[in-house]
Amino acid sequence: MTRPSLHPGAIRRRSSFAAIVVVLLSMAGADLFVYASGRRGILASPEGTPPVWIVVPGASVRRDGTPSPVLRERMLKALEATRAWPHARLLLSGTFIPGGYSEPDAMRSWMLSHKVNSDRIVLDRSGTDTRSTIRHLGPPSGSVVLVSQSWHLPRALWSARAAGWDARGLAAKQTGWGLRLRLREHVVRILYFFSPT
Repeated sequence: MTRPSLHPGAIRRRSSFAAIVVVLLSMAGADLFVYASGRRGILASPEGTPPVWIVVPGASVRRDGTPSPVLRERMLKALEATRAWPHARLLLSGTFIPGGYSEPDAMRSWMLSHKVNSDRIVLDRSGTDTRSTIRHLGPPSGSVVLVSQSWHLPRALWSARAAGWDARGLAAKQTGWGLRLRLREHVVRILYFFSPT
């Protein structure tokens, strides 16, 4: 008994559905791979071999120049790291807009007010995203500790390791983890996977 042939329109619909499923599975797999690969080596407190660099990716700064809650938690954890590893240099990276807004400068002022030696601090005023921050470290030369919230660290660590760094993460207190940020993080992990550099 012969099976009835499918109408061309039905074949196209099935093919389109299959293509959508493949794309969605690829995206989910990329997201999961970056997350699972990056979450290795996340610490709750500074421990182990001292790094060459302690890196703090930027977050928003208030109009009065004080860190937002997300950035303040990163700064508190980075301060803990500077005390645990007194010879590590500190890279403060973020958005800089000439004429006023500067995440790195606000971070530097905060660190100086907490008695961190200015000689240890390097500002990256072109660190507009995580990959840029890592690129601005220069060629890999030892280990680096990235300080951020646990929702951000897997992507940051994956990027650092893809660039050749021996990278660990230091988890700041979780804050600001709403639905919009969750969705954004999933999307950016997928983009990073398919465009790693």
